[in-house]
Amino acid sequence: MHKLDDHDPALRDARLALAIEHVLSYAHVHGSIGLTDSHRFNRVFVNWAVDLMDWPKYRRADLERVTKVLNQWDVPPLDVIHELLFHLKILRRRKNQALLTPLGRELVGRTARIFTFVTPVFLFEFDHRIGRGDEPDLNQWDLYLGILDEYGDQSITAPKLAEVLFGPPEDLERDGFEKTLDVRAQILTPLSWTGLLRPSGEDRFQQPTAYAKTRLWDLLFFSGIEPADPVKH
Repeated sequence: MHKLDDHDPALRDARLALAIEHVLSYAHVHGSIGLTDSHRFNRVFVNWAVDLMDWPKYRRADLERVTKVLNQWDVPPLDVIHELLFHLKILRRRKNQALLTPLGRELVGRTARIFTFVTPVFLFEFDHRIGRGDEPDLNQWDLYLGILDEYGDQSITAPKLAEVLFGPPEDLERDGFEKTLDVRAQILTPLSWTGLLRPSGEDRFQQPTAYAKTRLWDLLFFSGIEPADPVKH
């Protein structure tokens, strides 16, 4: 078993865990995170998060091309983080404030533990169709992980993975494009957010052209990352 350390360079790819650590640190320093009447993160926090997280495609310059006033729903990674933190009882709501739970306080500053705790839930339990309408549910992670693992150190593209899963599309322009979008949104993007895959390149739609496994992949699926100790309440 490999005990992942908070300073392990492999965690540089763990964008989701790093972002969550920032959120928890903010709540710890400020005592809480302000919420709107609809219980989303308020604009003060959203603006702070956008500037600090520096998330590709969701940097301030990118977002302000669409709107100058940023709300939580304008920043999809924050929507995901919000859902995860309340689902996992890392945050709790009291009136219009989000407060750290005992588990949340235990996780402050512990990026490695956040990674090992959140990653399985995010991949295997989270609905990656959020905000994507009637898209089919591609929740067969044992299949996807096995296929990706067979590629070894080679990178893979979204169209190639879609073809492996669904066969050559009958209509490349329509069916092939839709299957590629589904695969990117529900498989490749979640894996890259966790840090298990690293995206590279960019196509004409500003989407990654390829995805390659990171050191976290090998640690998680081969060396085995030592699970976190139970949290004592």
